Parts: sequence; structure tokens; C-alpha cells
Amino acid sequence: LDRAGVGDLLARVRVVVVPSRLEAFGLVALEAMAAGRPVVWSDLPGVRAATGGLGHPVPPDDPTALAAAMVLALDEPVAPEPLRAHARTMSWSASAAQYATVYDEVTAR
Repeated sequence: LDRAGVGDLLARVRVVVVPSRLEAFGLVALEAMAAGRPVVWSDLPGVRAATGGLGHPVPPDDPTALAAAMVLALDEPVAPEPLRAHARTMSWSASAAQYATVYDEVTAR
């Protein structure tokens, strides 16, 4: 989907589920958070970094925990603004600024 299609889809869902067994970075989870949607996600380092730990992490190979987290996410919705706020901290410009700070610190030594 293009950006508009992703936005339309996310506007129609109540919860986004990212049940990855292998994931370098949780872009889908981050896009969901930017749309203010709660996320149930496999507790993998890349997804954990993308979500900032917000949402409902589950072990990647535990379908029972996945199902329980999905029910919990539907029964106890989270406020969308903290999710959106976290997603803004993960923007390309925010990431570039963080890298620039690290480079400045390293080159100043």
C-alpha cells in the first residue's frame, strides 16, 4: 500500500498485531503507533526498540500469550496520544539528530 492506503487501513482498525518471529525493526508497529493504534507485538529487540516498550509485548512463539494480549488490547484500550508522541520521537529527523549528537560526541574526543 502507499502512504494513504496505510493511513486508511490503520484508521479502520482497533488494534494492530505484529506477531513476528524475526524482525530487525518494528516499522509496522511504529506506523500503527503514529496512527494512535495500540499494538500487540512479539517481544523481539527490534520491535521493542521501535515501540519503546509501549503496547502489549508477547513471547514470539507463544500463541496463547498472543491471543490473551489481543483480548486485553481490545478490552482495555490505551490512549492514542502517548503512542503518537512516541512515534514522533522515532521520526527520520529525530533519528538523524540523535545520530548527529553521537557523531559529535565521538569526534570531539
